[in-house]
Amino acid sequence: MIGTVSIESSERLSRLLDKRGIKHETLNAKNHEREAHIIAQAGRVGAVTIATNMAGRGTDILLGGNPEQMAEDALRAQGLNPDLEPDAIVEEDDAPPATKEQREAALAEAKAICAKEHDEVLEAGGLTVIGTERHESRRIDNQLRGRAGRQGDPGVTQFYLSLEDDLMRLFGGNRMDSIAKMMEKTDMPEDMPIQAGMVSKAIEGAQRQVETMHFAARKNVLEYDDVMNLQRVAIYDERNAILDGKDMDERIPRIIADAVAGIVQENCPAKSPSDDWDIQAVNVWAANMTGMPDFDVNAVDHEDDPVVVEEALCDYLQSVYDQKAETLGEQAMRTLESQVMLRIIDTRWMAHLSEMDYLKAGIGLRAMAQRDPLVEYKNEAYSAFENLTVSMYEDYLRTLLRLQVAVAQDKPQISEERSPLEGKVSYSNPEQALEQTSVAASRAQRTPQAPTGPGGAPRPAPMAKPQTYVKDKDDPFANVGRNDPCPCGSGLKYKKCHGKDA
Repeated sequence: MIGTVSIESSERLSRLLDKRGIKHETLNAKNHEREAHIIAQAGRVGAVTIATNMAGRGTDILLGGNPEQMAEDALRAQGLNPDLEPDAIVEEDDAPPATKEQREAALAEAKAICAKEHDEVLEAGGLTVIGTERHESRRIDNQLRGRAGRQGDPGVTQFYLSLEDDLMRLFGGNRMDSIAKMMEKTDMPEDMPIQAGMVSKAIEGAQRQVETMHFAARKNVLEYDDVMNLQRVAIYDERNAILDGKDMDERIPRIIADAVAGIVQENCPAKSPSDDWDIQAVNVWAANMTGMPDFDVNAVDHEDDPVVVEEALCDYLQSVYDQKAETLGEQAMRTLESQVMLRIIDTRWMAHLSEMDYLKAGIGLRAMAQRDPLVEYKNEAYSAFENLTVSMYEDYLRTLLRLQVAVAQDKPQISEERSPLEGKVSYSNPEQALEQTSVAASRAQRTPQAPTGPGGAPRPAPMAKPQTYVKDKDDPFANVGRNDPCPCGSGLKYKKCHGKDA
């Protein structure tokens, strides 16, 4: 069995073996469907298997082969499907299932072959595992070593390395340079193997260095993920509580108080006189929250005390909310509160995740200013999450306060307008008008009896001359132009009145 580090190495080695005419199997991510089959038969006599170091884990390599897998292959070669039950019903083009007797016969034959080859493999020395190069992780190398000598079976493992391997070139350090200089001084051939404790220690040191680097990278990523995980837990706890039936009505006074405190403290400082307050900003905020310009700070007797303004604004918003709840009803209001809050949480959380991805992509540039990117990321994430929660509850409150209740109104009954010509004018279709005119009578008089031929058969009648159809002169709507006044006396043009559908 030959272990490689990458798919490219395994395919290159496979091409070399094909040129030498050596029959082998290649196991990598491209043939993952046959992974269990290939790795199960890697212990047969003369079997050569090329696999990446990570492939085939979880499947034992039995010396001599796996009899169960070999029996299934034999049944498939006979045109049978061993995956189906014996009494399974299949279509015409599909392979029929194998019977119980066929399965037992194939398994007995496979066990005999595997037992014979097992003894031959033991005499040859067991499974030989060859590593084309060392992996960056010692754990993966040990997994490859564990393929040989499974459960006391004989076997051997041999790794072949080059000073030009990526692991040795990038992480070997000074020891690899000293080994290369020693080979140059002694004129040692390039294909001569070097087995020394110094080389083995240098390789383990390089692998340890790579593992430390990878561990630090994973730890750094985990620390960034922990920041988002805390926020994710807080958001989903709130969302799950709402789904479980949490009553949002109890939190309305707290939400109103927090929103009002923020806007009043920003525009009405406690140590400043009311003349320096931004009263217009508070009034605009209140009108934006409710959709009604009913609140005015100047109408409040606050005596330069922002606490009084907060209380007045809270009472005003609470009264608007109570009015909406009374109009809708208690049960409808509770359902609406839950639906609105869930929608706002989902929308705001998705936007927050996108913002945090953008922040993480560029936070590493803070290191150029001698600042720790992780600390900067935590601070920025905390500020962004605070803004998220504040804006989320403020949007929730604004949606409830601006809610407009639409009441269905009864439509007034409109009496139909009677036409002034009703009862005075009769309408007829073109066929009836044609029959009632003198044109039809003249046609009947002018049409002679069809003459008969010698055999009594009627001769074809001559084609009648086309006559011009004249409308009934007694009809008030006859010969009325589309742009003429309608004869009904409505004052509209004929094309917009009785001639609309003509």
